[in-house]
Amino acid sequence: MKPSDLGPILHTDHSLTLTERGQNSLGATGSVSTRHRQLGISRTTVVKAVASDAPPRYVRTPTGTSFAVFEPRVKTLLAGCPEMPASVIAERVGWTGSES
Repeated sequence: MKPSDLGPILHTDHSLTLTERGQNSLGATGSVSTRHRQLGISRTTVVKAVASDAPPRYVRTPTGTSFAVFEPRVKTLLAGCPEMPASVIAERVGWTGSES
């Protein structure tokens, strides 16, 4: 079970909001402490999951690479000679990084 499956809203008394059937989305009534023990995850994780309106998502900001400064020159070389080996291109543009 994922923390995003916890769904209901957390009240200030740390109990989960119940559905019309008297059960939360996990199929049982109870507090955050009960949920975290049942799921085997941190209490903080349960609190954040029930307070969230969407599943957790990992977002990583893109960063540049060491190759970016060489890319325009490499494209120019390949436009003139598409069959040029990578080792020759690396030598011509001054690339000192790894071959892979």
